[in-house]
Amino acid sequence: MNCSEARERILDNLDGSLAAADQELMQRHISDCDACAHFAEAQRALDRKLTKSLIAPALDPTFEKRLRARLAPHPREQWASWLPDVAYASGTVVAVILCVLLLPLSATVVVPVAAGIAIISYVVQAIFAGILEEASR
Repeated sequence: MNCSEARERILDNLDGSLAAADQELMQRHISDCDACAHFAEAQRALDRKLTKSLIAPALDPTFEKRLRARLAPHPREQWASWLPDVAYASGTVVAVILCVLLLPLSATVVVPVAAGIAIISYVVQAIFAGILEEASR
């Protein structure tokens, strides 16, 4: 463990969120490194001073209930399930029109190639959308 990692673990250890294995590694490093030992002691002293000087304010008895009500998940607005398909189709139409207008090939070549690419990419997009939808459940 290097000094940077040790210092991160020293800070994590102040609030008790450090796993036992990491705590042992940190203690081993501190016993061998004077700089980190001084850092750990300085952080503990600062933590003691702050704990002593900062007093938690008295809260209204209904505070927790009101806070939980404000933090409660609000129902998300769901988009219509067809909206991504419409957006994809619109983008495809715009892309095909631009290809017809800007590419130096005839429309009889561009339109079938673009339509084929659009169909393939739509199938791939639908597969990925299904995978993501399953993963989010």
